[in-house]
Amino acid sequence: MNLREADLQKFGEQLYHHFRKQGNHRWDTSVHRKEDGSFYIVFRHSFSKKNAEGVKKTQIRDEKVIHTKDESQLISAELPEFPDSEILKNSDFFKGLKEG
Repeated sequence: MNLREADLQKFGEQLYHHFRKQGNHRWDTSVHRKEDGSFYIVFRHSFSKKNAEGVKKTQIRDEKVIHTKDESQLISAELPEFPDSEILKNSDFFKGLKEG
């Protein structure tokens, strides 16, 4: 199972995603919604490197997951002080959310 499929099972449907890269490092931010209406914000830092056989392997270096019960809590969630938090807050997706 790849990471995308694992995220779908664990966090639900992906509603938003952005990433940024620097060298072999990648930072992904995504927002998912489960069938019960709860939301997950996933901040993930990964690192890719080719092994001795020349096959690219990606390792997750760090992952922070924030769970909220509903859209209202998603809007007011306390996000970590990451550059990606600001990107998320300024996104059309986030600006389009409605409280209560």
